[in-house]
Order: sequence, then structure tokens, then C-alpha cells
Amino acid sequence: MNEAKLLRGVFTKHEMPFRKRKADWQDDFAREYLIRLRRKIFGVFGKQNTIMIEMHPAFHQVIRNLYPHLPYKNFTGITSPHVSRFTETHENYATCFKLQANPYVFRMEPDGIHITEKEKEFFFLPADQLKTAVRVDFFTDGTKRPPHSPVILITSMSEEELANQPSANGYSLFHLNQSGNQPLSAMMAATYLTFCWNKNKKDYCAIPHTAKNLETLRTLYPHVSINEISAEWLSDS
Repeated sequence: MNEAKLLRGVFTKHEMPFRKRKADWQDDFAREYLIRLRRKIFGVFGKQNTIMIEMHPAFHQVIRNLYPHLPYKNFTGITSPHVSRFTETHENYATCFKLQANPYVFRMEPDGIHITEKEKEFFFLPADQLKTAVRVDFFTDGTKRPPHSPVILITSMSEEELANQPSANGYSLFHLNQSGNQPLSAMMAATYLTFCWNKNKKDYCAIPHTAKNLETLRTLYPHVSINEISAEWLSDS
């Protein structure tokens, strides 16, 4: 579709032979077509063969489970599994989506996770109580926050306990009906819990998903089970 449109353009039709020399020219054309369709106010409504849904790793998992024959392409432009360099400077700030007067600074120590506000500790989760870490991905419009924010939720609950949380039945307004998939259910519950975390919740916390934080987590707490299925949207299939 995008190729036909470009061939009709006065300035773009002569570029076609050169652009098609690239090995991934088909991906480029498909990406441009979908981005243009998304930016139009009523663009997608005129295309009966195209459906657009919210970008969410849970939807990605369900679609791949239901329709394994469908090819998948990551056209987001995001290739790193970690936070952007813009937010890397805040990698020692606990992730809180609620209103807060001051940043919550966390430290992972051999005895457990400590979180302070204005150098006063208000949170401590002992290392021997830590059981599960789950990667969570948030996507925004990019106006006030980075368009993509990967987070690690660390909790004293097991993956099975997470999967049995009421919020594991579905995130947002969608009931995904994937109760038999424990890793997915745990990831959906972790997404909800991360969004709801505040300084009064003492059995879990959320931190930025940086290479350093992930390495520290694995080094200090090797007994913790890590669920990273949320990152599978990064890879083509």
C-alpha cells in the first residue's frame, strides 16, 4: 500500500529504485504506512482490514498465543531493553506514579532493599523475604514522560501468588482470560501493582529497569525468580 502511494508521488516515485535496494525495504514501507495511518484522526476507521489496539505487552502475549502464525514486527523504534539515557540518571529513584513531594531513593543492600525520602528511611524489604521480580513496561504519549518506561517490580510474593491476585485477570478495561498462563497473569498483576505503588505499601516496590539495577538484583538476590516476558515485544518473530 505504501509503495503504491509513493509511486504516485511526484517527488517520491524516483526514489523507489534506490530505496528498494535496502535489505529491509519492505519493513520500512510498512512502518511508514502504519505510522501515517495512526497519525490521521480517522485514518484507521477507513481501513476495514486494519485494527489498532493499545500498546501493551499483555495484548502482545495474548495475540501471539492465539495467532502464532502471524508475523510480528517491532516498529516502535525502541530496541534497548532498558530505560532511555534520558532517565538513566534517575536509576536510583524508586518508581512511583502517585503524587510525591520528594523523590524516593532506593538502595539494594545484602540485607535487603531500603527506600528513603529526604534521607529518612520509610521502607525496608528484607532480602530473605524477596521472592519475585517482574519486568513491567509502560507506554505513554511522550509529552510529560518518556514514551517508554520499563520497570522492575520486586515483591515478597511468589509468581504463583502474583498470578492469583484479582488484578491478574486483566489490566485496564480488558479481560484477557489468560488465567492458565501463570507468567502472563503475574506480569499483568505486577503492572497493576506497579501503577498503584506508594510509600505506604511495604511488601513490594518498583525500580527503573536499567542494566545496573538488573545486575545488582541478580548478584545480591540470586534466589529471586525473575519474570521478563514483558520484554518479548522487543523482538521480531
